[in-house]
Amino acid sequence: MVLSKSPFAPTVIVVGITGKQGGSVARALIASSKPYRVIGLTRDTFRPSAKEWVDLGVELRQVAIGVGNEVAVQRAFEGADVLFAVTNFDEHGDKAREIAEGKLMVDAALSSSIHLFIWSSLVSISTLSSGKYTKCEFFDAKAEVTSYLAKSGLPWANVPCGFYISNLIASPYKFSRSEKDDDSYVLRLPVKGETKIPVLDPKKDYGEYVLKAIEGEGMGAGSEILSGKLTSFKDIVEGLSKATGKTITFQEVDGQTFLRDVLDLSHLGPIAFMVLDMFLFFNNFGCKTFHPVRIFNKFRFDVACADYGNKDVEASQAAAGIVPRTLEETLSTYEGPMIV
Repeated sequence: MVLSKSPFAPTVIVVGITGKQGGSVARALIASSKPYRVIGLTRDTFRPSAKEWVDLGVELRQVAIGVGNEVAVQRAFEGADVLFAVTNFDEHGDKAREIAEGKLMVDAALSSSIHLFIWSSLVSISTLSSGKYTKCEFFDAKAEVTSYLAKSGLPWANVPCGFYISNLIASPYKFSRSEKDDDSYVLRLPVKGETKIPVLDPKKDYGEYVLKAIEGEGMGAGSEILSGKLTSFKDIVEGLSKATGKTITFQEVDGQTFLRDVLDLSHLGPIAFMVLDMFLFFNNFGCKTFHPVRIFNKFRFDVACADYGNKDVEASQAAAGIVPRTLEETLSTYEGPMIV
């Protein structure tokens, strides 16, 4: 652990340090062999999850990132060499708010001396599907912020977070008991079992990708690192069966069946329709791998991967020198709840 109080050590400010992504970034910085001054932003510095970071030597700043609080956000960003920024759609479910808060962070960074703005993005499903799937607001909102950031003039790196493994194995509406009278389960989704998505445990994995954007050779401003291990839904189910010792199968269902399952077994409400569009997009666009093209000493990845648009996950990771953890490795260290 090499945390520093020196004014000469690079200062990294982490938005949402008590969250999964922000916390993962802070842990990776702490574990790095290079010294950093790490400052975490949180709305409440007195909550137990915030105090844990103080005990590790992280400096905390209390700030609410929201419209009307622009001056406080600018102050919170002061002194940063690197800023990691993320928004949390799950907190409010409001597309307009998500966009406004993302743009606010970009504007605040423009008034500071930040050398690298690292953004946790998502693609626009509405755009990539040519308007076929328009309900996935948490993707589209982050994509609008990405477009705003790209035009801002800030030096920035794009590190989108892959598909949370917990969103499959800890969500009660996705698994149901088999019709057989035994301890077996079925994962019912509106997607083909062979479809691949980039899976990771954000708490354990995501920070390593952000760290590469900071430290990796040829990375930094203008770079993009795509996170997660490309894994099919059938392989996820097979891996989960091995990890739990239980019989779990996969079943592709139509959209209406999926919605009925979700609305019957959860309180997601409108978000259920967003999730449906996400899976239908995955199902219809999937992942294909082409060769990366080097342009201006950066890689452009002309491929179709459902979670990341026209980009090649494996080539991106190879360029950054990252070997993603396998599903087996991810499940072996997973500490969250499991429905099965």
